[in-house]
Amino acid sequence: MRTLYAKRLVHEGVIDQAGVTQLIEERNRRYEDALARAKEIAATQKIADTHLPAVIELDGSEVIETAIEG
Repeated sequence: MRTLYAKRLVHEGVIDQAGVTQLIEERNRRYEDALARAKEIAATQKIADTHLPAVIELDGSEVIETAIEG
């Protein structure tokens, strides 16, 4: 989708290909910076070790632990 829109803008003379490339590189740099900051925050935060109380199903079925919370 981005490629089609960029081609259209270049075709219409709104921006040149160098400008498109610069915008894409800037956006990627911002995403990478945000990811790096998120990883830093996640590494410094303590992970809460919370265990949910045992669930007893009304129909008597067994509850199987999975990696998915819910």
